[in-house]
Amino acid sequence: MNKLTQTGKRTSLAMLVTLLSVGLLADPAIAASQNADPLKVLMITGGGAWQDYATQKDQIEEGLLERLSNIEIKTDYEGEDTTTFESTDFKFSRHLEKDWAAEFDVVIYNHCNLQVKDEAYTSRLTARI
Repeated sequence: MNKLTQTGKRTSLAMLVTLLSVGLLADPAIAASQNADPLKVLMITGGGAWQDYATQKDQIEEGLLERLSNIEIKTDYEGEDTTTFESTDFKFSRHLEKDWAAEFDVVIYNHCNLQVKDEAYTSRLTARI
């Protein structure tokens, strides 16, 4: 295992622990809802040759499912063919849909499409925050 892969795994684990301890598990409303409908999570991941998103998507999903008993996770994994800095100018297909996040309670981003310059596309995403 090379040093970049080891660093990526540590980073993924640190992000997951932070998400769980600060975000989801610290919220009493989410803890109380464990007997209610499942928390619907959308993970959008992929892109770039600098992280192992194929592995990270599984690690994050498995980590959440091990720690939270009442969740459903949908993972959108795209951009696996982006191998250069310039090729990270791609758009996730879900983001092109109207009300793309309407059915989800939580959206997790773990991706690299940092060369997107389409202002209308990025404005639609940030308008939902």
